[in-house]
Amino acid sequence: TTTMTGSTTLDGAVTATGAAALEDTLTVAGHTALTGSLTTGSGGAGVDVEFFGASAGSALLWSSDTLEVAGALTVSANVSLSSDLAIDGSLSVAGPTALAGPVQLDAALTAGADDGSAFFDVTFFGG
Repeated sequence: TTTMTGSTTLDGAVTATGAAALEDTLTVAGHTALTGSLTTGSGGAGVDVEFFGASAGSALLWSSDTLEVAGALTVSANVSLSSDLAIDGSLSVAGPTALAGPVQLDAALTAGADDGSAFFDVTFFGG
């Protein structure tokens, strides 16, 4: 067992076999590679996790059971939602999109460009 109190600087490779417990903040400067899973918090007692992007103001935050994305979000596969989706801002969709179930719009729906340069067919089917 090794106990360190106060500031400690380790220069070079550090290998820990077994569990390591930190009771304060760990700051790592430089590349860090994890070859196993990363667990934060515990069931019912989670903690916030935030990843910062290269652009100022861009980040991904998991906080209080909510995933927040500040900046662009690109999804390159299917997305399935089993609960409500709230969008605070604009939503741009390129390509075919299928919506199953009721959809509520609380603002205007625009298809195409509003400057007259592009027109699209819009079809509504009744039930």
